[in-house]
Amino acid sequence: MSCKTETITIKGIETLFGKEDDRIVEKPCLGCENKTAKNHNGTYVKIMNWEKNKIIRFVDIVN
Repeated sequence: MSCKTETITIKGIETLFGKEDDRIVEKPCLGCENKTAKNHNGTYVKIMNWEKNKIIRFVDIVN
């Protein structure tokens, strides 16, 4: 639930007849769009592996 859609502003091209308007394109999160666990751009949950004394991401042990 922490994923964000990116908004990209594409500048309009200047021509001899004037300038085109700027466009705003919304790019959704790749993980949400493709329904994969590893490609999200939000915050991941970190858990502790007490056997190895290392912090790992939960998504790395799911798949």
